Amino acid sequence: MKEFLKIKFHSRADLVVDKITNSIINAELSDGELLPPENQLCGIFGVSRSILREAVRVLVSKGLIEVKQGYGTFVRRPKIDIPEEAVRNYLMTHTFSLLQLMEVRTPIEVEVARLAAERRDEKHVKNMEESLQTMSVTLKSAEVYAEADANFHKAIIDASGNLIFGIMIRSIMGNLHISRQLAIRHFGSEVVIQEHKGIFEAIKKKQPRLAAEKMKEHMDGTLKRINQVNELLGNKDQ
Repeated sequence: MKEFLKIKFHSRADLVVDKITNSIINAELSDGELLPPENQLCGIFGVSRSILREAVRVLVSKGLIEVKQGYGTFVRRPKIDIPEEAVRNYLMTHTFSLLQLMEVRTPIEVEVARLAAERRDEKHVKNMEESLQTMSVTLKSAEVYAEADANFHKAIIDASGNLIFGIMIRSIMGNLHISRQLAIRHFGSEVVIQEHKGIFEAIKKKQPRLAAEKMKEHMDGTLKRINQVNELLGNKDQ
């Protein structure tokens, strides 16, 4: 295990949290690794038991360590869906307008499409094509259609080569799900499929600028359709 430098007496528990967190993120501490006993950690960091215990409580709440009574304290590397859940929970417990959410989503989706057109391989093209085909033949099945729609966008994210985009997009999409479904039911899915096909063709032909343009058109169309449905429902912020 990595050797920690002592913290000066006036340091706070959050400095202990930072040091252990960085060691976990940087893989200096392994998932499942047993940390030294409390008295030894106090000596390593040069802090009191009360400060160390406060730091431990914070790390447990973050899901970075787990305390098993009678066994000790173990490292838990964060799963990929933890930041996604954190952002989604934040968005669900705070008030944001539809426009604000789409203002964040649109530039991300546009950049993802551009990068996908530059970096995609045949596997990504195949996955996108299969999703489009599923959407085209399952127009009356909202559940299957929604899954195919999600798979189409996932294939684009995969093709971009940067999975962080996926965390950001999925976090936002949870707050747009109901409005998007209502918009599709009201306007039909054919228009969405046609927009997807335009994006797909640009990515398939490796035309980054066109892929970005087509995605921007799709995002603008999505916002317009959701706004129109929400106006009909008298609810502009969903």
